[in-house]
Formats: sequence, structure tokens, C-alpha cells
Amino acid sequence: IAMKGQVSFGGLFSTHSSFDRNSKRCLNIDWEQLVNLQGMIYAVELINNSSSLLPNVTIGYDIRNTCDNPDVAMKQTLDLLLKFRRNDLCNSHRTISNNNHSLNQHPFLTSQLAMDDQLVGIIGAKSSRTSSDVQTILKTFTMPQISYAASDTKLTNRHRFPTFFRTVPIDNYLARIIAAILLRLNWNFISIVTLKSEYSQSIHREMMEIIKKKRTCVDENLVIPANPLEINNAISKIKSSKAPVVVLLVEENALADLLLRFQNRHVTGKTFLTSCEWNQEMWKLDRYVIGGMMGITLKRRPSLQFQQYLTEVSICNNINPSLLPFWLMFHGIHNFTDDNAQQVCQDYVKYNPDNDVRNHLQRLSYNAAYVIDAVYALAHALHKTLQCNQHICQKTPNDPEFQLAKVIENMYRISFQGMTSKDFEFNENGGPHDVVYNIVNLKWSTKHRVLRPVTVGNWTLGNVELLSINESKAGFGPYNNISQLPQICAATCQPGDYFTYISRPLCCWQCHACPYNTYSNKTNAPACKSCPLGSASSKNQTTCELIKPFELTYSSMQNVIMLIAYSITAASTLFTWAVIIKYRNTPVVKASDFVLSQMLLFGILMCLSVAPLFGAPISIFNCTITLFIFCISIAFVMSIILVKTNRISAIFKTGFIKSQKSKMLLGDRGPAILAILLTTIEVVVCVVASIYDPIKLRRQVISEQLVYLNCRSKTRLGYIVAVGYFALLCLTCVYLAFKTRKLPENFCEAKYINFASITMLLSLATMTPAYFGTVGPFQAAISSFGMIIFGSCVLCCMFGKKLYIILLHPELNTKENVM
Repeated sequence: IAMKGQVSFGGLFSTHSSFDRNSKRCLNIDWEQLVNLQGMIYAVELINNSSSLLPNVTIGYDIRNTCDNPDVAMKQTLDLLLKFRRNDLCNSHRTISNNNHSLNQHPFLTSQLAMDDQLVGIIGAKSSRTSSDVQTILKTFTMPQISYAASDTKLTNRHRFPTFFRTVPIDNYLARIIAAILLRLNWNFISIVTLKSEYSQSIHREMMEIIKKKRTCVDENLVIPANPLEINNAISKIKSSKAPVVVLLVEENALADLLLRFQNRHVTGKTFLTSCEWNQEMWKLDRYVIGGMMGITLKRRPSLQFQQYLTEVSICNNINPSLLPFWLMFHGIHNFTDDNAQQVCQDYVKYNPDNDVRNHLQRLSYNAAYVIDAVYALAHALHKTLQCNQHICQKTPNDPEFQLAKVIENMYRISFQGMTSKDFEFNENGGPHDVVYNIVNLKWSTKHRVLRPVTVGNWTLGNVELLSINESKAGFGPYNNISQLPQICAATCQPGDYFTYISRPLCCWQCHACPYNTYSNKTNAPACKSCPLGSASSKNQTTCELIKPFELTYSSMQNVIMLIAYSITAASTLFTWAVIIKYRNTPVVKASDFVLSQMLLFGILMCLSVAPLFGAPISIFNCTITLFIFCISIAFVMSIILVKTNRISAIFKTGFIKSQKSKMLLGDRGPAILAILLTTIEVVVCVVASIYDPIKLRRQVISEQLVYLNCRSKTRLGYIVAVGYFALLCLTCVYLAFKTRKLPENFCEAKYINFASITMLLSLATMTPAYFGTVGPFQAAISSFGMIIFGSCVLCCMFGKKLYIILLHPELNTKENVM
């Protein structure tokens, strides 16, 4: 398709997607390329109608079909150069004519006559391979070339491709975007499937370099040829892999077939991330298999003006006559001849408005923006070269000073408001300065009951690189949003966790909470440490904390029973005391020494008061005061019993005190003084022990969950001396009681003193070792109940017979009976 102008832009478009080498025919119309071709014509028309861009220069065009084949593209390029540069190539018009005649014998070269205008640049080609081959010719003639789709990174080599420019970004950005998405969504455990091609392997190499620095774990890294056996083997490996994310580096024409194979092999639970455009075939796949898919596409740049332009174009008249038969056959129309093809097309469009190809072309118009910007870029560079202002160009293309090298030089200086960028300009490698990719999610549409692509974010590169994803918009199969996707591989295990490897390269791990009573206090701990006995891990399991000791309370069942027993015994003691005071002048009370009896009752109350102290929560103060009262009260009671026993023995000449000088201790005040002196010794022992060997609290670990507090001194010497002293008193009581065992039967106290002494000895012999041999509630129970039993025994033995006589048999309470 050609139009004459003062200068011409060449165009290379693959309006057919394949080429049959045997028949040398182009096959399969590429409708998107037809729209792109129309976009070039549209842009040229806009420029020619503009009063500010190339105001007095008319642009023509010569657009050729490459059939997406490098050989055809090379021949079409040569034909363009020969057509517009015949005077530069040959010296005679005859030679040019002969050359054109010979070239026109080839079916792929135009047969139009040479035009007088000048070719200033080429728009195209589509593929990187074709663009690379075409550039080898164009750089020889210093001809600028601007591609609208070639994205191979190799084309950034300015030494090899000095006149090559493009309006689309390079493939290497795809690798950076994939790595950014993986990092942004915390997808750090992946598998990669790469079908061997120059396009996909280039992205693969770049991506691997990036994700190695990001510490992304690759479980399966499969680079395979595009044959069914290798693909099926790769799918089997992906199916058995634990990696939840699969990166597919394949070309667009192979993606749908690859995903269909995943579906046929029932691969589920995978999230796919692709690097290429999608087609409608993928919308029909199973959403539970393929629903979890995210892809990267160049930003769609719809132009309402261009779409309106397409609606106004006469489809049948605008389609190249050579393409019209293919268009008709595409719509199932076969009964026509070349002569009536135009009429058949018009009739079809007229009577089938719903099937008008115009609607289809409008849907494919988004990528035409890159073609339109390519045309405008060449026009702006030419505008600068011809020194144009808003009204006129100072130079003309026929000016001897006009050189294409200056057009190429000005390519780096242009800046205009384009369709693909607000301020379009080329970078030092001939690519666009500002890059925008859309992040697209293949999401289930409940309304349409199919998978539909939804734009969920974008990746931009200008002065800074920025990835933005709206996670709430994305859906993955059964999951409503990205946050619900299971994350198998953890980036960092926090304190309180430990990690275990789950991949063969040992680069991916899972975090597990530390087991009970273990902890970890650093990130990525390989194991958790056990807490020492007596401690337990904190709530976040980052440290060990001491277990709170078990403490008895007065509301516990044990203490409730103890308090009841204590109350009954104390009440009985007070009752006895009251009776003794009331009947203090009776012979029974007088015979047992009224003062010593009151002292003994007070000592019994002291012993009983120790019981609640043993049941109280343990503290240093409680331990100290309990020890004092415990030792002093027992020593006090035993001293009184000892004095009473010795008094009876002395009366019958069997006691220790037999001298006349010492008989004063047997008077009214002597026994009381002796009992106090003997108790004072115990007080001194306790005070000295508390000063030089103070009591401290010690944690007694019983089990992982149970800890008790114990009252312990460093040497226990104070315990030993204090207990040893009242043990000596007790043994002395037993000895004296044994000596008085043959006293007259009618002497009421002798026999019961003997019972009391033996009972006290047995109580202490049982309670003392049990106290030191147990901990916690058992120790408290033995101590508290032991003291209650001790006081009860003394009370019963020493005052039971007296109460019996005083209250029940007062006739026996006579001096004669006591004597």
C-alpha cells in the first residue's frame, strides 16, 4: 500500500502470520497487524493535516507485507531501497530500470513505478529476528528504523544496530517485572518452565541473575524443547513439586497449548506467572487449574479517535485487494471471483452488521498506539532536521545539506506527547524512556461464567522503577484474593520459630512454631532450645520464663480442713483455760500448779498458731516467723512438761534436783522461772541462727509444670541446733516420765505426763523428718496437722482427766483423793 509525498516512510507489517516456502505464498491473515498497518496510515494522515508538525512537508508511505518471514522482509527492504535510492545505487536510469524489472519478477516485490520522493525511515518490523536482519541492510544506508514490536535485548547494541529504534520496551524488563512480582507477593518458592527460544531463554537468563540476589528458591528449573515428550515430563515434575508458583517463560503462540496440557494432567494448586500476552483460548480453561494466573502485558493504549477512525473506514475498499479474498474466506465466503470480490464484501458487511470485522478490528486497536508513536517519532526527528517551526520548515528534503544521519541524531533529542507516554522520548539505547506494563490477572467472572483478564496493577520505569498491585482485585481459582494463597516457603523465620528445608537445593524452608517448653531467640533458627527445669517458654516462645510457684491459699480444701481442725482445737484449749481459771481453788487444779497449767495452755495455743502459718503463702518473713514460733512454742511446752515431771520426781526423790539449795525451784515461782530459762535458750539459738545463717527461699522443681518454694538456710545449722535442743528436752521428759512410772496410781498427773512425753516424742519423731523430706502442700499438711495433733495430745493428756473430774465427777475433786 503506497501513497506519494515529498518524503516517504516505509512500513514493514506481517499482515499474514505465516509463509509457505513451496508455494511461495503468504497464509493466515493477522488481523492485529492489519490494524497496526491502518494505524500507520492514520498517523501519516494526522501529520499531513497538522499545521504545526512538518507544516509545509507532505509525507507519503510505502507499506510492505513481510508475512512474518525474515527472507521476505529482507527482499521487501531491498526493493524499498532500490525504489527510492536508484540514483544513489546506479549511475544510469537504464540500469535502474533493468534492476527494477529483474526484481519485479519476484512475487514478493512491488511492481509500482519509482517515485520522486525520498525515503527517510522504516517503520517496522514486527519480530526481533526480522528487525535484526533488516537492520543489517539499513545501517549500511544510514536509514533510521523504528520497530513497534521488536523487544529483543540484543537490539540495544548500538555498535551492531546504530540506526535501530523502537517504541516498545526490551524483554529484559519482563525479567525484572517477574522478579518484582515474586518479591512483592512473597512468592519465594517457585518452579520455572522455559520453552527453548531466543525470546524466552533471554528472559530466563536475566531473571535467574535477579532472583539469585533476591534469595528466591527455585525447586524445578526446566529449560526444554517444544516437543510433547519433554513437555509432559516437565509437567510431571511440576505436578510433584511442592513449589506453589510456576513461572512460564514461553512465547504467546505456545502458552495456550502448554496450559491445556497442565489441565489435562490435572495439575491443581499451582499459581502461574507468565511473561507473554494471552489469547481467548485460555479463557475456556478450568478455573481451578488455571485460575491462579498472573501475566505481564504492555499497557493497553486505547485511542477513541483511532477507533472512531476505524469505524469510518470502508472495510471492503480499504483492504488491500490481495488480502480481500482471504478476508472473505475468513468469514466463510468461498463462491466469488476476483472480479466480484469487492461487491461480495460490501454485500456481506451490509447484510451482516453484527459480524462486521470492524468491531473485531477495534478490539485489536490497542497495540496500534506503538505504531502511531513510531510514525510521530520519525516525523518529529525530521521536523528538527528540516529546522521547522510552527509555520514553516526552513529546509527541504531535496536540500543538499539534508542527511539521514542528522535525522538519526535528532531521534535522541525529540520529546512529544505520545499515545504510549505523556512525554515520549528515546533513551541512549534507542528504546522508550518511559515504560509501562500492566499486571493482568486471569480471574473467574461469576457473571459471564468464564475466565476474564483483569488489570490488577502496573509496573512503570521512568526516573524510578515502581511496581503497584491492587491485591483486592485479584482472584486465583478458589481464592478470592492474593492474601488467601498458601505460602509454602517462608522468607524469614522469626524468633519463636524454627525452619526445616522442603526443597532439594536446600534453599526453601518452612517455619514451624517451637514445641511446648522450647524457645528460639534469633531469626532463621535451625532448632529450638529446651527451657531449663522450673521455667517455661513465653507466649511468643522467644525466651524462657520462670514458672510461678504453686502456693496454697486459705480457700484451698486442705487449708479449709486445717482451719476447721485448728479452730476446734484452739476453742477446746480456751475452754479448758477458762475451766482451769474458774476452778483454780479446787484440789485438782492446785495439785498440778495453777501457774504452770496456765503457761502450758498458753504454750499449746502457741503450738496451734503455727498451723495457719505453715498453710500460708511462703515468703521470707513467713518462713522466719514460723521457724521462731515453731521452735519456741515446742521448747516452751516441753520445758513446762520437763519442769512438771522433774518436780514430781523431786518430790519422790527421783528427780535431778535433789540438793537443798535447789529445792527453791520447786516452790511456787521456781518451776515457772526454770521453764522460761529453758525456753530462753531456744530463743537465743533461733536468733543466732537467723543472723549467721538466714533463711532464704529456694525453688523446688517437681515437674515441667510444678514448682514449689521451700524455706531453706545455707547450712541448716540453725535448724539442726534448734530441733536438737527441743529433742533433748523431749528425751529428758521421756526419761523422767519413765522414772515416775511406778508412782502411786492415785497420783493423777504422773501417768498422763508419761503419756504426754511419749506422745510428743513420737509426734516430733514423725513430723520433723517428714517436714524436711517433703515440699509444697504435703509439707504444709504434715507441719500444720502435726502441730494440731501435737497440741491436742498435750491438751488431752495433761488436762483431760482434770476436766473429767471437775466437770463430770466433782465428788472426786477433794484433797483426800488428790493426796
